[in-house]
Amino acid sequence: MRLHFAFPGIALRALLGMAVLVAACQTALADPTSLICDTTEPQYAGPATVDLNEAKSTVTIHFPGSKPAPPLPGPPAYTVGPSPATFSPTTITFTQPSSGGGTTVSTTYVTNRLTATVEETGVTNDPYRPTFNNTWSCHVGTAQF
Repeated sequence: MRLHFAFPGIALRALLGMAVLVAACQTALADPTSLICDTTEPQYAGPATVDLNEAKSTVTIHFPGSKPAPPLPGPPAYTVGPSPATFSPTTITFTQPSSGGGTTVSTTYVTNRLTATVEETGVTNDPYRPTFNNTWSCHVGTAQF
């Protein structure tokens, strides 16, 4: 016994329509973006760069080298991440545990998408400075040439 569909094209159109609706309902993700940030930390020799990748849910921070303290040279530049991050319409948040060697236990970064600021909050094992908080002013990095 053969089944005949009176409207074989209707099922195909319905499936195609559902596929289009699913694609249209997907959240639009921002392109990877770099922020140039003044960390307000006087020891750094320049701004930090914050790379945001919403599609991969990651953040990478590139810290500049530190200013030299004669007679010693300043420590070199270093990178934190890529680290998993939570992207919401207004903020981007991630926590970076310490890699050891210092007094910082963990640092949480909250990037405000509306004000282009980064709130850096750290927890330390230093009894004289158990926490710290800095606000970075940022702007979107654009190619200069």
